[in-house]
Amino acid sequence: MKIPLHIISLVFLIGCATQHGFDRQVFLQRPERQLKTYHPTFDPNVVNRVRPAPKEILQYLNKMDSTDKYSAYVPTSGELRLFSEYYALLPRKYQEIIGRNVVGIYFISNFAGGGMADFLFDENGKMYTALYFNADLFHRSLAEWIGIRENSAFSDDPTIDIKVESDENYRALIQTLFHESSHIYDYYYHFTPYVQPFFKDKEDGRSREFTRGIWLDYRVPERDFSVLRDSKYSGYGLFGKIEKAQAAELYRRLAHSPFSSLYGSLSWEEDFAETFSWYYLGTKLGISYKVTVLKDGKVVSEYDPAKNPLVMGRYSQLLPIVE
Repeated sequence: MKIPLHIISLVFLIGCATQHGFDRQVFLQRPERQLKTYHPTFDPNVVNRVRPAPKEILQYLNKMDSTDKYSAYVPTSGELRLFSEYYALLPRKYQEIIGRNVVGIYFISNFAGGGMADFLFDENGKMYTALYFNADLFHRSLAEWIGIRENSAFSDDPTIDIKVESDENYRALIQTLFHESSHIYDYYYHFTPYVQPFFKDKEDGRSREFTRGIWLDYRVPERDFSVLRDSKYSGYGLFGKIEKAQAAELYRRLAHSPFSSLYGSLSWEEDFAETFSWYYLGTKLGISYKVTVLKDGKVVSEYDPAKNPLVMGRYSQLLPIVE
């Protein structure tokens, strides 16, 4: 998940508040941070945790993204079967951590971006998590959705096309499910130093393997891998679109970086989620994607993470997750 506006807003809120007298206890008293708000269920059949979002959560999401358009979406029986099929494809370790800690799975109509993995606590301070998904993921193919994701960051320009090739048979839900589930895994196993600045004080030095030599800080890559330098790219264009003329250069930089997507170059948490989701989808299901940028019908830039040796060189670090 870019980074959806709700994630950017949360990072900004916590980061700024930390510098200006952030009251952690007040933050944790918010309804969306309290387990009781979710009326949690730990049904062993995770599909039964797919429920309409409580009104307090809809209010929270709408307020965070400065909209009033979000509403609860109730999946059809066929959509629930599809969710179950895709969920069964997740690595065992992902399923175990979700089974123990995810209190609810919510589909949201008109949601910005693809999904969100959020955190909350019980009265004893134990952390749980919740998963949110854009309901439109049921209704678009993976190829169509990645095309939307890649194009939505850029303004219109009739002379430039950004074309995406990917799987037409799987629904868009599959990549977003793997991506957001990676965040859940990261919350508990610290594959990156921390998923949100809120947890910076709990950073574990052992979590530096994946980020070492690539990230200086949460959203600061090493100089050689600063793909988005001088760019206001925000993922899905949620902080404003950038000129499409920048696309060719951004994808050229991406091809010389260890990131699986522009989205993954936004922060180390998104880097891990994108790297793992495309690694697993590619090696286990043969699903990949390729971006081609054309200027006046001529190819000026291409990117395929499955052919990027810097990306593939990181895959060995992911093996313990799937063993």
